Amino acid sequence: MRLRSLTLWNFRRFREVSIEFPDGVIGIIGPNGIGKSTLIEAIAWAVYGHPASRTKKEQIKRVNAKESEGCGVILEFYLGRDEYIIRREMVGQNLSPKVKLLVNGELLAEGERQVTSHLEEILGMDHQSFVISVFARQRELNALSSLGPEERKRLILRMLKIDTIKKALEALRSRKNANKKRMEGIKEAIIDENGFYRLDILKKDRKVCIERISEITKRYESRKKEMQEISASAKDLRSKFKKMEQKLELHNRLNQVFGERMSDLKNKRMTLGEIESSIRDLSRKKEALEGMLDDERSYYEVKAKKEFLEAELIKNREKNGEISKEELTLTKELDHLKARLHDMSLRKEATFLELKAIKEADSRILELKPIFDVIKDLEKILKLRDERAELEKKIESIKVDIQLDELESLERERKDLERNGIELSTRLKEVLRQITELEGVRGICPTCQRALTERERKSILDALSDDRDEIEREIRALTNRLAEINALDLEGVRSAHATLKTANSRVKQLLEAESDTLTLIGGDFGLKNINEIQKIRDEYQKLKGKVSARSNLNETFATLNRDIIASKRSIEETNRELEAVKIKKQRSTLEVKTLEAELSRINQLFKRLEKQFNEIIALKTEVKRLFELENTRSLIKKEIEELERDIAKIEDEIRSTGFNRDEYEALKIEKNATEDRLHQLEREVYSCDKELSIARYELKSMDDEIKEQNRLIELMDGLKEEVGNMARLEEIFKHFEAYMISSIRPFLSEYASTLFSNLTDGRYNGIEIGEAYDIMIHDSGMYYDLKRFSGGETDLANLCLRLAISNIVSGGDEGNGFEFLVLDEIFGSQDAERKRNIIRVLEELSRRFRQIFLITHVEEVKDYLGSFIRVVEVEEGVSGVEIG
Repeated sequence: MRLRSLTLWNFRRFREVSIEFPDGVIGIIGPNGIGKSTLIEAIAWAVYGHPASRTKKEQIKRVNAKESEGCGVILEFYLGRDEYIIRREMVGQNLSPKVKLLVNGELLAEGERQVTSHLEEILGMDHQSFVISVFARQRELNALSSLGPEERKRLILRMLKIDTIKKALEALRSRKNANKKRMEGIKEAIIDENGFYRLDILKKDRKVCIERISEITKRYESRKKEMQEISASAKDLRSKFKKMEQKLELHNRLNQVFGERMSDLKNKRMTLGEIESSIRDLSRKKEALEGMLDDERSYYEVKAKKEFLEAELIKNREKNGEISKEELTLTKELDHLKARLHDMSLRKEATFLELKAIKEADSRILELKPIFDVIKDLEKILKLRDERAELEKKIESIKVDIQLDELESLERERKDLERNGIELSTRLKEVLRQITELEGVRGICPTCQRALTERERKSILDALSDDRDEIEREIRALTNRLAEINALDLEGVRSAHATLKTANSRVKQLLEAESDTLTLIGGDFGLKNINEIQKIRDEYQKLKGKVSARSNLNETFATLNRDIIASKRSIEETNRELEAVKIKKQRSTLEVKTLEAELSRINQLFKRLEKQFNEIIALKTEVKRLFELENTRSLIKKEIEELERDIAKIEDEIRSTGFNRDEYEALKIEKNATEDRLHQLEREVYSCDKELSIARYELKSMDDEIKEQNRLIELMDGLKEEVGNMARLEEIFKHFEAYMISSIRPFLSEYASTLFSNLTDGRYNGIEIGEAYDIMIHDSGMYYDLKRFSGGETDLANLCLRLAISNIVSGGDEGNGFEFLVLDEIFGSQDAERKRNIIRVLEELSRRFRQIFLITHVEEVKDYLGSFIRVVEVEEGVSGVEIG
């Protein structure tokens, strides 16, 4: 299998990429995490689908790709002389698979399962075997030497597919045991618990069953013949009985009609009698109604008078209600006027007392006037005194242990220490960098950049270590002194000095301002704090307010006098109106009571007349039915005459039917007896037929069981032969597995030794693969374990063993299998010379593997390659390729 081209769209980080693969050693270069391994994953995904992917299918599609866009891969490769094209993609919102496989331009298979199945058959391996055959990773190479003996052996045998022999052997043993269990089951099926063959017992039972079938058949034929004879006699009796039943049906139908007509005649006569009785009763009521017409006229007159009195009573009651509302309104207004008069009297008295208090306030204002005029200056003095007291307390609390000249000296020393610390840190970083470079694998002189001998390298390292220790001692001493100075809090000391100077200056200013103000106002009047000043201010303002309100109070007093006189006048007028309304209410109440008495009398009369009126209405309704009843009586008389004629006619028809009840009953008994015997014979025939069917079914079951027993006996003989063959084949597989395991190691040793010698320029003679597939390196005539050698030699040895394994698995040197190989980050700890050797050996291997892909992040490797594919980031989250 040789790769020709690969096309990706919206696959992982790639938006759209197409690559033509040349032959030879091809580098896939780029930073980590940018998508180098994705290109190889896409090849496996194209062939095997989702099982070859390292994530779920939803994570394969490129992030930020549009929902309408698809995701897929087109892979073209050669296998022998045929050209294959695989197009595998996922489309739609649900990422539905869509796969096609073309061979030499013609469609070979379509659909996810069909294409994958065809490719597995063509290539002869599943996706796991595919990856093992062509893909070698750095972590896998390291595992060859880091795993324990048993784990390493299992890994290599699995890679070489030798474990498939063990799996086949296990499957063979499982099948052999299964056949033995089947033989035990068959034995239980052909031999009963007494040790007799079931086949012999079945043959005896079959003979008995055949004899029973013969006896049942004879009995069946006898009963069937008798049943045919009885059936003819029963048929003749049924015909006679049917004619007799027809006469019976006609006779019964006529009797039924006769009974219905007689019942109708009886009902009609009863209805006629009831109607004639009702007509006589209604005639008497008609005569009584004519004498009650005067009471009906009186009812209508009293009803009209009652309705008039009710309307008048409602009207007078409403009028009385309006007068009551007017009375209530006037009463409330009178109460309001009296309350207002009382309130104004109280206010007048209070105003008089306030005017009296104002006269007393005038003398107190004269006493407070001198203090009030200078009260602002007094407040200023008190505030100055408070501020001065606070400052004096603050000055007493400030303690300064360091003088100003000593403070400036310490600050200069601190700045010098900080500057020296920066210089020492820079020197220390440089020394550490040089030590790190010298301790690396290259051993380059940090000054002249030339390669050093081990002695030179050690000498320089010792000198640099001494420099490092000296610088670290100086840094520690400097750090300790700097910590001592910082502990003195120099900024705090300088701030305390400044605060003390400012406070003393302010105290002096406060004393001068206080003295000037006292001179100006002529003393402090004995006031000690702001609260005393506030009391004087509040008292003075309050007294001034009272005095300024004197004119308003005089005016208020006069207004209240006028309002009191007006209120008394309004109360008198309201009292007069209220008396007039009360007289009007008495008259209205008297009219209402008069109407209520008259209405009560009329209601009693109306109730008596209403009862008589209802009787009149009922009589009128009944009398109306008199005419209808007379008409109905005439119709019923005609219907009675018609019924009497019908009844005479039906009696004649009943006599003419000729039906005889005794003959009918005798025929019925004979017919039933014949049919009972026929039914008995039918049941016996059915029972014989059923017995015969059961016996025949039992015979058939015995024949089937005999066939099954013969089949099981033959199967038992076949299984015995197959179990023997499997036992012999198991021994063959055991010997073949041992042969393969023993013969594969020499081949791996020879192939890996040649590669290892070439990669190390002949420094080492070769490699030996032990029984646990551990690697021994031949050095100076002796084989040594890998632990004796450096990381570079170990990685090379593992690489050689892995290339030997890939050569076997992919088809050997004949070139019939895979013609490409993928090596992922295999350079590891190799120096430049070893990297060149690896690439040189891989170029020689290209005769076997026409395409060898090197995945690496080491940029300089491209200088040793004939061609490379560089993976680059074209924008945020999107990768592309450059061919070189």
